[in-house]
Amino acid sequence: MVIVISGFFTSSRNRTTIENMYKLGYNIQRAEQLWITSFSGTYFNYTLAGVKYYITETPLEENEIYGFELIDKVENFYLYENKNTIPFGYFVNKNVLEAENPFEMQNEILSSIDKNENSSTEKYMKSLEDAKDLLTYTKNEEEKDGEIRWKYKVTAKKDINLYLHSDWELQLYKDGTKQFKKYADLWSTEAGIKGIKHLNEAETYEFEIGVKKENYDPNHKIYLYATDNKKIEEQIKNLNQDKNKFSLEKIEKNTLDGKAIVSNNTYLTLPIAYDDGWRATVNGKEVEVHGMSHAFCGIELEPGEYEIHLYFIPRGFKLGTVLAGFSLVIFIGIFVLEKGRRKNDKKNISKV
Repeated sequence: MVIVISGFFTSSRNRTTIENMYKLGYNIQRAEQLWITSFSGTYFNYTLAGVKYYITETPLEENEIYGFELIDKVENFYLYENKNTIPFGYFVNKNVLEAENPFEMQNEILSSIDKNENSSTEKYMKSLEDAKDLLTYTKNEEEKDGEIRWKYKVTAKKDINLYLHSDWELQLYKDGTKQFKKYADLWSTEAGIKGIKHLNEAETYEFEIGVKKENYDPNHKIYLYATDNKKIEEQIKNLNQDKNKFSLEKIEKNTLDGKAIVSNNTYLTLPIAYDDGWRATVNGKEVEVHGMSHAFCGIELEPGEYEIHLYFIPRGFKLGTVLAGFSLVIFIGIFVLEKGRRKNDKKNISKV
């Protein structure tokens, strides 16, 4: 279980981990430190990261993070619960490593949750151009306040959420109000999937995207996607399927033990930030820990029953131990030699 107050924090906080979380759509901010902020991507991002509760001082709009429901208010704080949670330890049919953009990465992951071994080709998130079954929209371009702006008017055919992603410094306008202090590439200010609006069936919404004229580059891409909310919910439920089971037996700060019953070739995926310091044994035999989408820990399994042991050894720990031991041996050797030398010196002085 994860409770989010102001952001997600990884176990390793290194650049590679942050970059890979960005590829999955998590919102990245870098000032003095590297961290992953809240309102990170689609609501499926929260599910993948194992977020169960969200605490905020500002109440969320209805389905601003789809599937999060208000369950309590204490003084100035609002507590929301995620109704689309997944088991700690779930199974997918493939390790999705690359895609055109974070939305397509998530499409591939959702497709890998099929109950059979053949991954589905269905889309759970669609670009506005391809989402004719989800919405209708119009788009108009104009120049305003030194910007090139694109004005969108979207009418939903189903229950959807609208999201934005780009590696371009741009501005989102909702009801004429700027939404971003800065929104740019990964290592300058802030980037990731940003939520625009939840729409019920037949609801219409207008928003604008603006780019400064001097920064305009037709090679930059702006990805606008809509999520088929009910379809994603149904696919998340498949993670609770009966044919593969994982039970968590024990978890400590750097170790985890569990049991798995598997009926097909699959990957057991654990919502733990991947780092090459993680090691695993399956029924006592050392196995490879995979970086699932380069972001979470996974173990490849064939049909059978297994005892899983996951443990963490910091990078450089073995080498550091060897060097420390070698240094200790040298130190002891020098100490013994020095002690012998002093003893001989004393003998020579006494003879004189």
